[in-house]
Amino acid sequence: MGTPIKMDPATTKEAPSKKPSSAAGKSAHSSLAEGKFDWYHWFKALEPKLKGHWKKIGIYDTLLLCTGSPFPWDRSLVIAALCFWSSSTNCMRLRLGMMAPNLLDLAAITGLRSHGDDFSAANLPEAKVGLDFHKSNKTSGNWVKTYLGHGRDPTDPPSINGVSYIEHVAFLVIWLCNFLGCPKFGGITKEFQALAEVLVDGHQVAMGPIFLAYLYRGLRELTTKPMDYHASGPIWIFQLWLQIFFSRYEFHQHLPQ
Repeated sequence: MGTPIKMDPATTKEAPSKKPSSAAGKSAHSSLAEGKFDWYHWFKALEPKLKGHWKKIGIYDTLLLCTGSPFPWDRSLVIAALCFWSSSTNCMRLRLGMMAPNLLDLAAITGLRSHGDDFSAANLPEAKVGLDFHKSNKTSGNWVKTYLGHGRDPTDPPSINGVSYIEHVAFLVIWLCNFLGCPKFGGITKEFQALAEVLVDGHQVAMGPIFLAYLYRGLRELTTKPMDYHASGPIWIFQLWLQIFFSRYEFHQHLPQ
């Protein structure tokens, strides 16, 4: 159950990196005009045009979850749970038996599909668009500035409802990095471009197994490397799972309305 599925950046084939198209200014969204360069405003700009596509491939509910109000980090709950976590079996060893987040839990909590098209890191397709992964562009703010409202280049695949292929891919790359892959030291990585392109192409990918593996890997890092607060993986999903199954121990904090 616990072998991480990781796309190795070294084996990912890339198209030549392209500068933002000169057509970007013509198709820029209102968020760009207002100087709002964050993922939330990017999502709100694309949602009216891509909602149907996202629903079809099964990621819309997960996207909505990621746009919700931030929930407080319950450090005490997570650390207490990690005391029972076994990295050899990827589960919590409790007095009444073993428990762990599974594919059905991820589907119920986050909306990630447990079934669908297979996506293998062993046979990655050649990249269809070139994204700029240079160090200066790997921060979230710079990434959004570069690709929000990016126009379609003549050699790019067709747009969807006026949203260029490269902008759509770039949007999903930052989402996959920041919310689901959660690289150890942050930043935008090319690790997820192939998956983003497959999603843009309309494939209903079984994303549950992929990111459950990322979660298991992150929990292993936390339990085998003491005091390592830079573990990778979507640990926030583990906290949500704990708050559902162990609700009596949840840390309550009022969020601003």
